[in-house]
Amino acid sequence: MRFALVIILLLAARPGVAQHKVKSSFPDSKAEAIINRIISTVGLHPNFEVQQSECYSAAATVLNGKRYIFYNPEFFDKLNEVTGSEWSSISILAHEIGHHLNGHTLLGGSISPAIELEADEFSGFVLKKMGASLDEAQQAIKKIASTKDSHTHPARNKRMVAIARGWSNAKDQEHQLATTASTSHESVTEKQPAIVSATTKNKAPDKKISSPKTVISKNYIRYVVRLHAQPKTVYYLTEQNNLVRFYDNVFYIVGTIRPTTQSEYPFILKGSNSSFFVTKKGAIVDEYGKAVGYVKVYAG
Repeated sequence: MRFALVIILLLAARPGVAQHKVKSSFPDSKAEAIINRIISTVGLHPNFEVQQSECYSAAATVLNGKRYIFYNPEFFDKLNEVTGSEWSSISILAHEIGHHLNGHTLLGGSISPAIELEADEFSGFVLKKMGASLDEAQQAIKKIASTKDSHTHPARNKRMVAIARGWSNAKDQEHQLATTASTSHESVTEKQPAIVSATTKNKAPDKKISSPKTVISKNYIRYVVRLHAQPKTVYYLTEQNNLVRFYDNVFYIVGTIRPTTQSEYPFILKGSNSSFFVTKKGAIVDEYGKAVGYVKVYAG
């Protein structure tokens, strides 16, 4: 109980500046590796600087326009020991990343139960995507969260519900993708082309950028993507979640599709120069909600 109380007090704190490094089995390289796994799960590139701190468990903040994640390596050592699993430390780091990605760190460092629940939901979502069970996703909060509400943090039961909601959203998305893919029985009948990378999606490539990669599945095309600004260009989504275009018997990878935590816009299309959201009905919209295209099931 004494250790749990110490963790609760640490978790409620927020950093000002990082302190000097301490000896631990949880070095910066390990924290950075976990953060990179979390970020890649949602299809983004990490742009956080990770620093150790003697005073804080973990916290997200912005200093001089740069995004930081501070963490106490001793806290993570003890937390992993108490819970018997590294999913605990992963969930705490995912929670802090959730603060960054949800824009909480742009609010001047303010903390409220509402934004904590949003970060908890993101943590649950990411951990399901990474392969954690619901119990593994919740185990850290079970150990460290208070049973009562405070002016900054919600009670444990509310945080458990938020994590479960994010975890369930991720599970529903996986089911939705699997169900949608199974409804498409069309296959590519022509000779299977190669897939290579391309540097732009705005014009037909005139050369292969990298060595071709053999396509194994005969049903690898799942969806057709059309953009209003490019009426003569057809894109496709593959079962590997790549956005590709066909040119000279070659499919060039020009982007990816990744899940989000937003129920209204469950997917995001990311290209080399732009990103768009995809609605439940397959409409493609820009950051202002303006329709710019659509996605439909590939019919051959």
